[in-house]
Amino acid sequence: MTENKSPEVSGRAFLGLLKYIKGWGDQEKLDGIIEGAGASAKPIFAERIRVTGWYPYDGYKDFLIAIDRKLGRGDYRYCRELGVVAGQRDMGTIFKIYTLMANADRLIGACNKFWQSYYRNAGTMEAIQSSAEQTVLRIKGFPTMHPTHCKLMEGWISATMDSVGFRILEIKETQCTSRGGDFHDYTFRWQKKK
Repeated sequence: MTENKSPEVSGRAFLGLLKYIKGWGDQEKLDGIIEGAGASAKPIFAERIRVTGWYPYDGYKDFLIAIDRKLGRGDYRYCRELGVVAGQRDMGTIFKIYTLMANADRLIGACNKFWQSYYRNAGTMEAIQSSAEQTVLRIKGFPTMHPTHCKLMEGWISATMDSVGFRILEIKETQCTSRGGDFHDYTFRWQKKK
């Protein structure tokens, strides 16, 4: 009998969001967001979040929803902005080696390494197609990925490509499990920055 493991998110993902919100210097707003995240997030925030810890995905999803409601408009677009901030932070810290290479193909080819460093029991991310005219990154095996997270990933992909010297011309999640798809496909075009 195989054990069905629930998706988890690294503490680093939570801490990055917390750092961004705390940067606004509004503890009351942060407390409201945490409260708004509800029962799934409550145990996560009840203790100190560890960078190397793993936490239930539902708490992360509900935290993203609460952030979007409090800081955005409740339409999940704010989560895309959060993804941009996260991608910029990642490429300036833990994945800085990729910025030194300035190589889009290597970055795209390493997408599952990035994914696995943040999410476990949450499927895989792979490059289905990789060219400047059309790149497709696919997250499969993660049917419960929430639309807030989908928007965050759009921003993250854009920011990481930008960090290595390539501007995203257009990006769209062309397939999503929340819209009846079998997986999540991010289709985008890019060009080298001048």
